[in-house]
Amino acid sequence: MSRFTRSVFSLLIAILLANPVIAQDPFAAGVRPTDPLSPQDEQKALQVPNGFEVQLVAAEPDIFKPMNMAFDERGRMWITDSLEYPWAAPLDKPARDSVKILHDTDGDGKADVIKTFADGLNIPIGIYPYPSRKDEATGKTIQGAIVYSIPYIWDLRDTDGDDVCDERIKLYGPFGYERDTHGMCNAFRRGFDGWIYACHGFNNISKVAGKDGHVVEMSSGNTFRFRMDGSRIEHFTHGQVNPFGMCFDPLFNIFTADCHTKPITHDHTVAARRILPELRQTSRRPGLRPRNHEPHARHDRQLRHRGVLRRTLSERMGRAVLHRQRDDQPSQRRCAGVSRLDDPGEGTE
Repeated sequence: MSRFTRSVFSLLIAILLANPVIAQDPFAAGVRPTDPLSPQDEQKALQVPNGFEVQLVAAEPDIFKPMNMAFDERGRMWITDSLEYPWAAPLDKPARDSVKILHDTDGDGKADVIKTFADGLNIPIGIYPYPSRKDEATGKTIQGAIVYSIPYIWDLRDTDGDDVCDERIKLYGPFGYERDTHGMCNAFRRGFDGWIYACHGFNNISKVAGKDGHVVEMSSGNTFRFRMDGSRIEHFTHGQVNPFGMCFDPLFNIFTADCHTKPITHDHTVAARRILPELRQTSRRPGLRPRNHEPHARHDRQLRHRGVLRRTLSERMGRAVLHRQRDDQPSQRRCAGVSRLDDPGEGTE
């Protein structure tokens, strides 16, 4: 280093040390450091409807980023827990995520026993802990969970009753994850028909088959269902953006929450008069595409759609009727996107 270069370097160091604003710029790192809120402070910030309350069940350092949760036959909470999210670990490198079992043994509402059921997972999201059963092949009692971990849906089994996974079976996959990890395969729910229903997240493309060879292709927001033994997977609905979260009502109407610019809720199964196994599509509208033809919508259903329309589903004269009303317009009643059922009467408004 020449004498001139050393002089210039020394001058720059002197300027930085003399100017604490430059030397200690809080935005220099791109992300300003902030202290985390305590669980108690976060709890106070949550807003819930009247009549509801928020209670703390578990927090760091016992859990990190819980993604999905479900309850087993013993009332224990199972969670998928992530350190990797939202950047997936390379498939040839060890991953750090896990499935944990949270157990409240004294009835105070807090998890006092937290056990890692499976580790080494890669952004696990969807989870369904299934009831214990006897394996016909081995005679062993098996408990465990169906779990998505990049890029497969797995059957994670505990064969010796110690609440630790000791066998991992690939059921379906690989699913796409390269474009976006914010949804992927989530919200596993077992339907009244015995199938597992799930959401397929934003922007990814998946081409998956079961043991029977039936191929399912999904692009971006979809819902699908699959058999727990890996035998078959089926496409259910399309037209969503990034569905994350699913539930059923007592009549097996399926609702999903869609992570969009404004969270929305869709109703994917529309009114019908017949019950399983007679199945047929009752709608071809992409955003409202039911498949099961069942006795739904005996009561009105109101839901928000894209933060603009308020929709009510009802059954009139043997027909599923969708009433739509914009927030800024008078009520408009029309039959929209729902096919005609056995209707002996006149048309609807």
